[in-house]
This record gives sequence, structure tokens and C-alpha cells, in this order.
Amino acid sequence: MEHVFDCLIAVGEGRDDGGRAYTGPVSATILVLGGYGTTGRMLSELLLEYGDAHLVLAGRDLGKARRAAGELAARYAGRVEGRRADAADAWLAKQDRLPDLLDELKMARTKGMEAFDRLRKQFIKYDLLIIDEWLLFPISMEDTQILLSLVDRRHNHQATIIASQFEPAEWLDRIPLGIAAEAITDRLRAQAYRMVIKGVRT
Repeated sequence: MEHVFDCLIAVGEGRDDGGRAYTGPVSATILVLGGYGTTGRMLSELLLEYGDAHLVLAGRDLGKARRAAGELAARYAGRVEGRRADAADAWLAKQDRLPDLLDELKMARTKGMEAFDRLRKQFIKYDLLIIDEWLLFPISMEDTQILLSLVDRRHNHQATIIASQFEPAEWLDRIPLGIAAEAITDRLRAQAYRMVIKGVRT
């Protein structure tokens, strides 16, 4: 599977971006998991209309992925293809809450650096790492060190999705070491696509 977007940031409810669905230049090869579904098709059409991206529509059903890609290719020739991909495939993707991810890595560290490095390499190798509840809870200096080492090693190599209730500028105040906060934020924002998901306040 070709490595695709560097990062996608999903910001939680209550944010107002002036009505834009996403911001930033859209010129890359982008994998859209579930790209033949209703939401996936809508997102794909926006990416094609407002940028010059090459899209890979993917899902469990190769036939559906290819049919959807063919329909879009009729309007955007040479810019869409369909492939089979399943987010459950161990080599493809990993989804985790940030607190759980950090706890898992810290537990491995208590067993020695060899165990820690082995687990960290697993997280580094995923084609797509989805981190939910990003900075929803305070993190420690140890958490910051681990997080920076992971983000830095994935930067420019693998795709990362961050799901957060906070704007990237707000991350700086939620990471205890300023230099590390800037490094983590800069690496995740570089070449990133930003998507705002709006919902009803509760």
C-alpha cells in the first residue's frame, strides 16, 4: 500500500472555521478509507474539486471501490483509483486513545528499553495511526518525551490522523515542555489537511 497523506486533523464540535470544510493546499496522493460510502464520496468530491490530489478510494469491497472510482474518474480523469483496504488489517492501521497509547508505551518501558523500543517500532510502522482524545487530559513530562519520539519518527514517513477537541494552536498550552510542544505541533501540522467536524452542543 502506498503511503499517503502525512496527517489529517479532525477538530471536535463547536469550532467555527467560517464555513470551510477544510483548509490548506490539496496536492498529494490521498487514501480515503470507506471512499465508496456516502461520506467518503462527499469528501472525495470536495478534495477533487478544490485541489489537484490523486485519490485512492479504498474499502473491504474492491468492486465497490473500483465502481466509485470509475464514476468520479469520468469527471476527474486520471486522478482516482480504487483499491481494497481494511482498517482492521494489522499492517495498515492502528487506532488508539492517546491516554491508552501512552500507558501502553510506559508499561513497556518498565520492562526495559528493549521492550519499549520493540513496541514503539510497531507504532512507527503502521501506515496509518489514528490517535483519538488528543490532549483531552493533561500529559506529563514523560508522556511528552514518548510522544515526541513517536511523532518525530513517523514524520514524513507514515500517515497520522489526530482527532482533537482543540485547535492546533491550543496544543502548545497542553504540553508541559514548550520546545517539545512546538516540535510535536509543527511536525503534525506540516503538510496537514485540516477538517472540521461540527456537531450539536450538548
